[in-house]
Amino acid sequence: MTRTPAFPLALAALPALLVCAPLRAQDGPGTEGALVFQLSSAPRAVALGDAYAALSGPLALFHNPAGLAGAPSSAVLAYQTLPAGASAGLAGVVFRLGPGRLGVGLQFLDYGSIDEVTPDPTGVLGVPTGATVSGGEAAASLAYGLGLGPLWLGAAARALRVDIADVSDATTAFDAGVAAHFLDRRFTVAGALQNLGGEVRAGRPAPLPLTARLGMAVRVQSTADRRGVLAFELTSRRSQLDGPAPVNAGVGVELAGRWKEAWLVVRGGYRQRVGSGDAGSGLAVGGGVRLGGWLLDYAYQPLGPLGATHHLGLTYSPGS
Repeated sequence: MTRTPAFPLALAALPALLVCAPLRAQDGPGTEGALVFQLSSAPRAVALGDAYAALSGPLALFHNPAGLAGAPSSAVLAYQTLPAGASAGLAGVVFRLGPGRLGVGLQFLDYGSIDEVTPDPTGVLGVPTGATVSGGEAAASLAYGLGLGPLWLGAAARALRVDIADVSDATTAFDAGVAAHFLDRRFTVAGALQNLGGEVRAGRPAPLPLTARLGMAVRVQSTADRRGVLAFELTSRRSQLDGPAPVNAGVGVELAGRWKEAWLVVRGGYRQRVGSGDAGSGLAVGGGVRLGGWLLDYAYQPLGPLGATHHLGLTYSPGS
């Protein structure tokens, strides 16, 4: 039994599985590979409308490596459910190395499984074979962030592997970022260029999702027991340049307050949809509880008729 005819059918199903990524059809101009690089990375980023380029912490490894310069030694885990049985997640650690901080991360995307169908002689209907096909993506990241006074610089390299049915490929991507701080770090402006590299050749060649991010963040700390962050970001991907929205915006707000021995966090954000075919409204909400060095996070993002995505995350920062 050959599986080659099933490959186009499996590939065509991916947009339905992964509508939370800003991806249009798999055919036509602007198609990109590496869906794992297009997903929001963790609950905090999702609930802030993906406006993370100007923020620090271990998640900067996946948004802007310059943010690692201000990250404490920490570890993060995240997992998200996606429609049609797909799922994604990440893990990352950050620690001091020399004058800066080194980040090491892993990301995965499981497409789920679908029934294998081959064309019948008429070419109109499909014939189930009784087998299933599946696929996924995995990426390993290595990044370094360095602080030079109010200026932070960062760079990252990521090794990507894509498997779809019986076809696979691997490639490398590179990121670079910068962040500048003002008013005693209460105001930050940052930018990043992500996914510089070649193509993914799992089936049909597709370029990596080259992404430019420009963000800013305003931090408010009214008392020792209350703090807040307002984040804004403009993002453009290679596939958007020929579309109706070459640049899309995200905005998010985070409020945290101390309650006894714990910190309670609430977040809300909005990410502008790229095109009229995108699912959901772009809204997301979430929150978390920090106790000692542990932070448990959750985010919820509706996807209209396709349901919703649920995001869970756990961060450990000793000494925080």
